[in-house]
Amino acid sequence: MHLWHFCISLIGLVWVPHKGAAMAAHKAHAEKRHITVDKHGVAWISGTRFKIKDLIEERHAYGWSPEEIRYQHYNRLSLAQIHAAFCHYYEHQKNIDLQIRTELEHVEELRLNADKDSDLSRKLRQHLAQK
Repeated sequence: MHLWHFCISLIGLVWVPHKGAAMAAHKAHAEKRHITVDKHGVAWISGTRFKIKDLIEERHAYGWSPEEIRYQHYNRLSLAQIHAAFCHYYEHQKNIDLQIRTELEHVEELRLNADKDSDLSRKLRQHLAQK
């Protein structure tokens, strides 16, 4: 029995029956063509400034489909690139989710500590206390 897998081909997105090694080779080729991982372990869409984790955050935050992501980014990404990003995410979900969590925790820490004892914060508190 053939399993139908969603694959990215040179002519676009097609449904193609694949088994085992052939599917892995096809997926690796598509990922290698569209995904770059930098020295810090952050995955990018090759030749762009788009991090895969950012596209995943958009999908989770706004519920955007691949087509909507493409539209929202002024067609700067192809559907093949977006689907390759999702494929990479699902292959490396634990690591990318950790990157997202770590960044959110860092942002929250910065937010909580921002201007706690700055001159501006003290003056504002004094002004508000006088009212």
